[in-house]
Amino acid sequence: MSFRVLPFFLLLFLGRVQAQHRDYLQEAQLLYQAREYTAALEDLNHAIETNRQWAAAYNMRGLTLMALQNLNMAIKDFGTAISLYPRFLEAYNNRGMAFSQQGEYAKAIEDFTHCLDISVADRDVYFYNRAGSELALGRYKDAMADYDQAIRFNPEAEDAYNNRAKCKLELRDTTGALDDYQRAVHAEPGFTLGYMNRAFLEESMGRFPEAIEDFRQCLRWNPQNARAYLEVGALEEQYLGNLTDARRDFDKAISLDPHFSDAYNDRGTLEMRKGHYRAALRDFNKAIELNGFNPDYYYNKGITHKQMGKPGSAVKDFSGAIDADANYGPAYYNRGLLEVAAGNTKGACADLRTAADKGLTQAGAALAQYCH
Repeated sequence: MSFRVLPFFLLLFLGRVQAQHRDYLQEAQLLYQAREYTAALEDLNHAIETNRQWAAAYNMRGLTLMALQNLNMAIKDFGTAISLYPRFLEAYNNRGMAFSQQGEYAKAIEDFTHCLDISVADRDVYFYNRAGSELALGRYKDAMADYDQAIRFNPEAEDAYNNRAKCKLELRDTTGALDDYQRAVHAEPGFTLGYMNRAFLEESMGRFPEAIEDFRQCLRWNPQNARAYLEVGALEEQYLGNLTDARRDFDKAISLDPHFSDAYNDRGTLEMRKGHYRAALRDFNKAIELNGFNPDYYYNKGITHKQMGKPGSAVKDFSGAIDADANYGPAYYNRGLLEVAAGNTKGACADLRTAADKGLTQAGAALAQYCH
């Protein structure tokens, strides 16, 4: 979930401190912006020691603690800043972000609403942040209304269009979602997330040429996006039947992210399709090594072993898929067929019944044939 943080320029003007003590806060801000959070925290501790009434120092320390994932202490510091300066909007906004990161969305909404109640400035920030918490709670209409307001105050807010599209998708307005993704990339042509999300939606609608173009557009702006290479490669393989370009894109995704398990899996399915079974197995094994909890990897490896005429290995792989996901119907079905061939009628029928229970229509025909 994304949020908007208010600028730092207000910080130095809150709290009466001697000029030499302001250096702690100024240095902490520079360290924070350089992502040297531990060093920033030390300076902020010194700043607060000089003046326990320094609201800005508590607020800045809260931001630093948030960056260090110490949300409870961050919330406490924001609360102290607010108690010292009850109209400290930035502290309310920051505490709202911390509450939201903790999953306490109702408290976050309360803080963002307080900002909206007392401020005439930065309203796009507060509407945007409140909408994020409403979206997380599944309050899609409320979130959409707040994104509407965020956009009204800042018509170039590409992330607000992007998130409003999510609300519209939840409300089954695909046309409106596509329009918002278009508005997002129009507001910021380099907004790669907008291209990616629109491509996923277009793919789900069967608009494959448009999806391919959006993934490619994403890559024009960010050639280091491994996920975009994977997605365009999968469409090239499945929709265009262009195995050469698909293999090139899978290779590129892996070169950009050697720990990208889905890329190994997709390259493995391509190799299996080409009859290159050993290469396929290497990729499936690597995918499983990187992520042993994805049933697809085991299943695809099992299909490969089955096509290689290695039923024993295939059964183990299908069992691995079932261990990863007990509801994985195709694995029960294929394991059941192999058990039929091995003469294990009892085990085969149990698997085929499970597959049928999980909605595989072909399992019903197999049950009728083998399990009287």
